[in-house]
Amino acid sequence: MLRKWLALAFGIGVAAFVLYETMRSGNVTSAATTDEIARTDLPEGIPTFARDIAPIVYRSCTPCHHEQGSGPFPLVTYRDVEKRALQICMVTEERYMPPWKPLPGYGEFKDARGLSDAQIQLFEDWLLADTPFGDPDDLPPAPDYSGEWLLGEPDLVVGLEEDFVVPAEGRDIWTTLKIPTDFPDDVYIRAIEAHSNNQKVLHHFMMFLDTKGLANDFVNQSPIAGDGMVQGESLFGLELYSESVMSWLPGVSPYYFPEGSAVTLPAGASLILDTHFRTTGRPEEVSLDFGLHLADGPPDLFPGIIYLAGEAMNIPPGMPDYTIHKSFVTPVDVEASAFLAHAHYVCKIVEAYAVKPDGERVPLMGIDDWDFEWQDTYQYAEPIPLPAGTSIEVFFLYDNSADNPRNPFSPPRRVVTGLRTTDEMSITWLHVTVSSKEDLETLKREVHDNWNQVGLRSQRNTAVWNSLISTFDQDGDHTLDPAEEEAATRYVDGIWERPAHLLKAFDADGDGELDPAEHEYAKRMIGSWHGELGQGTKVPSVASR
Repeated sequence: MLRKWLALAFGIGVAAFVLYETMRSGNVTSAATTDEIARTDLPEGIPTFARDIAPIVYRSCTPCHHEQGSGPFPLVTYRDVEKRALQICMVTEERYMPPWKPLPGYGEFKDARGLSDAQIQLFEDWLLADTPFGDPDDLPPAPDYSGEWLLGEPDLVVGLEEDFVVPAEGRDIWTTLKIPTDFPDDVYIRAIEAHSNNQKVLHHFMMFLDTKGLANDFVNQSPIAGDGMVQGESLFGLELYSESVMSWLPGVSPYYFPEGSAVTLPAGASLILDTHFRTTGRPEEVSLDFGLHLADGPPDLFPGIIYLAGEAMNIPPGMPDYTIHKSFVTPVDVEASAFLAHAHYVCKIVEAYAVKPDGERVPLMGIDDWDFEWQDTYQYAEPIPLPAGTSIEVFFLYDNSADNPRNPFSPPRRVVTGLRTTDEMSITWLHVTVSSKEDLETLKREVHDNWNQVGLRSQRNTAVWNSLISTFDQDGDHTLDPAEEEAATRYVDGIWERPAHLLKAFDADGDGELDPAEHEYAKRMIGSWHGELGQGTKVPSVASR
């Protein structure tokens, strides 16, 4: 690959020299009032910026690469693109850019940024032709990012009453924030866009609708800093997790609810943010505002979210194929509109599909190169109808070996479920719509019951291993280095010979002995230390690619 690009660079240098000589001889006209070199006499088949390259760039690059965007430099004008043409060719051929993770054949999505093989070849052909601008009449209008909001001026803006202050140092912060509303009447949200002045410290947030004041006891507490799950446990046990509205993660785009649907925000309701911040070495002030685009009246369809809680994970160092499988059966007819997954650095593969009652299998998502820095809400090009009784199947695969370039530890260390980015998660949201308020309430109840069955069990399992890890973490770095890992493993393998320790860890009802269920749970937890719980179900499709 390097040899190819060196040869290409040499060819470009030769072409540039020829172009210079041609221009000096007066055979190329140069626009006197612009930087672009307008050419209308190019041989047939030569790609130009105006006709061929600009439409691709405007669709797939400029949403991030503009002056106010998250990209490190703009790609809006001809000169922006022309001076980085070789770099663009290299990163597009490697499919590093534009960031688009879903695999072909695993769903059709709106605003897909990925490039086809033919589009990637166009960039290379344009570069080899010495990046001609072409006919100015072929140039489409450039996107306008001069406004504050990507979706345009919102109907309403709500936000934090005061900026949140992140201290200069210390571990990550998890806290619950509240956005009160004082609307006299119900409003109906058809689209929502998050805006922050300081995205570098904002790890993520999840937004919930609170109509009953359920979260009041947990708002405006002192932020939880460090390793504790206290704040998360406080919110996780509430019904809020069936009232999810949206989530923001690195790479997430503004979200339109499906045509004909809208989230009902009742008068006086609050929006609750379960929020994670990172420190940067200096105090940071963070604002959070939300632009709400409203429907004219009550919707015909009602959006909901099938939230699948993360399973407890305990991934030994060096394990390349630890797997998690979760499922949910739809209690009513739904139409799937978008998919979002969340995991951290050692995740490698995410796959999801639906199995209808008649056995038809419908792909929902496939990613074989998970990247924590690019987590989007992937909106389907067309709603996917899923009848009641459809099973939603989701698989995660984690690579905690030295061969994973994104592994945060070298050499690898044990990774467990937790809030830090060096821990792991396996959470999914399937956005759906239903046709009635009654169906929406039924769906919410089932989602909440699923959380009680899976999420609370996961928290208990995680608490067991976090306690054990903290016992053997001698240097206070909240993970186990190789020597600490060896000591902890000896303890785990010998715990059956330590009745007092065994009872302390696994006697849930405190009766002084292990009943059959507690004994089975202890066996599972001991097995999970060696990764056995993560090996029962393999990712069925993506992993075999």
